[in-house]
Amino acid sequence: MRNKLTRGGGAVALLALLGTLAAIGIGYAAIPSSDGVIHGCYNASSNPSGQLRLIDDEAGAKCAKNEKALAFNQQGPKGDQGDPGPQGPQGVPGAQGPAGATGPAGSAGAAGPQGPAGPATAASYYVNPFSRLGIGNTGRETVTVVTMDLPAGRWALEATMQASNGDGDIQNNTCRLTGATFTDGASERTFTLGSNQTGYLSLAAAATLAAPGRVTMECNGFSLSLSNGNLTALQIQ
Repeated sequence: MRNKLTRGGGAVALLALLGTLAAIGIGYAAIPSSDGVIHGCYNASSNPSGQLRLIDDEAGAKCAKNEKALAFNQQGPKGDQGDPGPQGPQGVPGAQGPAGATGPAGSAGAAGPQGPAGPATAASYYVNPFSRLGIGNTGRETVTVVTMDLPAGRWALEATMQASNGDGDIQNNTCRLTGATFTDGASERTFTLGSNQTGYLSLAAAATLAAPGRVTMECNGFSLSLSNGNLTALQIQ
């Protein structure tokens, strides 16, 4: 806060004194002080009273006994922080950034244990499992993977297996069911495996046998390995 002079002539005298000092070239580099405060002495008692003079407080100058010390341009303590202003309006949403690159495919997990066979009626449910089988280790070839002899009738067939490509290049492979009339499903599937990639394959279709016959699953591939497979047949009543 700034002190006010008790007499109107004091302010005029301060301005006059500063102007006089500037006119005659007297140095007053320390007036005001480094903190911005102007120090002065006001003659309150001796003749002539009412005189005001500025002093260099930082240089050690002091007021006389008949003078009162005055300080101008003092800075008061920092005031309390004001209340927060109202929240501004929400900005316009920015444009959506580009999609990131697709990450690499993870490795196939280990095959879980085979679950127990469900309940079956007589002569209506068949399971023919097969273990590891290599196809086309020296060149592309078609081999019979698994067969199943079935009575005449309509059957729901499903073949499941784990397939692995042991070649250093991407390979296209095909597996199919033969030996019956197939409808309502996928009795043939072509799949692609990357270098040393493992995937899961399934075939499922309805099959009709006019007479007892043999259903076969065959696969064509190069450096293809099949494992953990089952050919399952459920009679459709």
